[in-house]
Formats: sequence, C-alpha cells, structure tokens
Amino acid sequence: MSRGKSYEKVEMGEALDHLYNSKKILENFISALTEAARQNKEKLAELDLARRFVKALTEDGERKRKK
Repeated sequence: MSRGKSYEKVEMGEALDHLYNSKKILENFISALTEAARQNKEKLAELDLARRFVKALTEDGERKRKK
C-alpha cells in the first residue's frame, strides 16, 4: 500500500557521491589499503619467524640423530 510516497531508484555510485565527495572516497580507500598492507606485513613477519623457528628445530633434531 502506497501512501503517496514515491521513491526513485538510485545507483550505488550516485548515492556515494551524495554521502562523500570523490576525494574523500579515494582517501578512505587508500587508508584502508595502507592499513591492510601494514597488517599483512606484520603477519608475514610473524610467519617468517615461525618458519625460522621450525627450521632451527628441524636442523637441531637432524644433528642429534647423526651423532
């Protein structure tokens, strides 16, 4: 039941233009990418540390078996 209100379909891009200007959207996008890159870099550092730890344990175990 319509009570005299009519709504116009709007594309998402058009809606965003009304919420933020293009410069702000780009700033937010770049900020999000920068933060994601920082977090990925931290995760990679942690994984590399774990890899080196496992490698050291493996090499130590092999040396003990050879003796």
